[in-house]
Amino acid sequence: MVLVAVALLALIGSAALVLLAGSDEWQKNQLQELADSAALDAALTIGTGCDAVKAKAVVVAADDFLATRRTRTGTFPITVTAGTFEWTVADTTAKAAAGPITTSTPLAQIMDDPQAYEAVMAAFRRVSPDLAREFTKRTAWLPNEPLIGGFTLISPAVAAEMESGLAALNESRGH
Repeated sequence: MVLVAVALLALIGSAALVLLAGSDEWQKNQLQELADSAALDAALTIGTGCDAVKAKAVVVAADDFLATRRTRTGTFPITVTAGTFEWTVADTTAKAAAGPITTSTPLAQIMDDPQAYEAVMAAFRRVSPDLAREFTKRTAWLPNEPLIGGFTLISPAVAAEMESGLAALNESRGH
């Protein structure tokens, strides 16, 4: 009896996996068909030569084509129109530090202060853009790690640039 239950469970599990894989493959095929249709339509619209007018026409046609595609439920979920769109959202999380920023300020506090972070990165970029990339890539932004301690390869030139940039920032903030 236990053997039959285990075998039945294995069969049901196998069937579920097959159905899941088939559904995944079906969705992939639908996306590929949509991409192929849009590419073919664009190629037919452009013809043998492409200029700015034809390119714009292709983009508008592609937007309109994608807007007419139905979802699995058969409804039109959104309307897509050609054009340029812009959203402006206020950043409510980024706030300037309450006190002066120095090379002893914790990295996390500098990261949370957009102006202080830009002052530090500008100091690196003025001395060496490669060093700025390394600093961004390799620095662990720990809450209690001071700026100078966070990246031990800071040269005296970068440190001086940082101190100068942070002093100017502090002065502009009245510190």
